[in-house]
Amino acid sequence: MSISLIGPKGTYEFPWIRYALLRDNILHYLEHGVCTPAFTETYKIGISIGGSPALLSAQKLREEISRAQALCLLPIDKLAISARTLAVLRFESSLPEGPPTRVVGVDLNLPWLSSKSQQLSDVFGDLVTALLEITEGASDSDTVEVVET
Repeated sequence: MSISLIGPKGTYEFPWIRYALLRDNILHYLEHGVCTPAFTETYKIGISIGGSPALLSAQKLREEISRAQALCLLPIDKLAISARTLAVLRFESSLPEGPPTRVVGVDLNLPWLSSKSQQLSDVFGDLVTALLEITEGASDSDTVEVVET
């Protein structure tokens, strides 16, 4: 399953797991386990999973991703994941109860990660870069369309 973003400066398609891990690490490190309005546009990307398209403010998304970009500098052993994302990866039939996120570090097996991975940028840095590129110079009226592909 992939997600496509169509913004004022281009289009980008990526695997859903990269978004889920970016979201989970925003929730863990920047939101301290509680969703707040600080990352509303970023969280709306997840609406598209399951087939519902979303329309985001390109300017607000850029501001949010600019703040989240610092996560890319964290060492790979700081990788956090939510119980929901972990349940999907394990093909569990129900979503587990418990803390919203936890640090799993290198224990999470991600097929695209090299054993030489050093930072969280190796997990979702390409997504962060692409989001900044497609929203570069965005005005108040610019939008990003998000669709499952």
